[in-house]
Amino acid sequence: MSNPSPSPPHPDAVHLTREGRQALEARASELRLDVLPMLVASGGSTDWSRIDRQRAAAELARIESVLARAVPAERLPDDPLVVELGETVTIRLADDVMESYVIVDPSEVLVSGEQWVSSRSPLGRALLGRRVGDEVDVAAPGGVYRCIIDGATRP
Repeated sequence: MSNPSPSPPHPDAVHLTREGRQALEARASELRLDVLPMLVASGGSTDWSRIDRQRAAAELARIESVLARAVPAERLPDDPLVVELGETVTIRLADDVMESYVIVDPSEVLVSGEQWVSSRSPLGRALLGRRVGDEVDVAAPGGVYRCIIDGATRP
């Protein structure tokens, strides 16, 4: 008997790292079990109280939508010489300072570690699809800077 083939990803799939999924699940749980009940229990009827409840509910809905469309980034094809979503990228700046970042979907950035960079940020866009050894110009808000990609590894 053959195994059924996996269902195709949602057309609007979001590729999340394992850590990003865990952080989003933890934030959703916090909103669902702590924040929203506390805001409702406070019983505030001011505009600010309603706005706080609406913001928390909207954040929870957004996170739940992302999680419903989530596909593990670890399942993406992996070329060890190309920078891809979900990978840790090490770059060397002009002053020979080395920095490492994990390139993630934008939905992960708000709940992720400080070394995570959105794939839509100037750095993320400049690195994705480039090869190890490439010299890359990054058009950052503070001006253009150059770096060299020293490595790209998938956890």
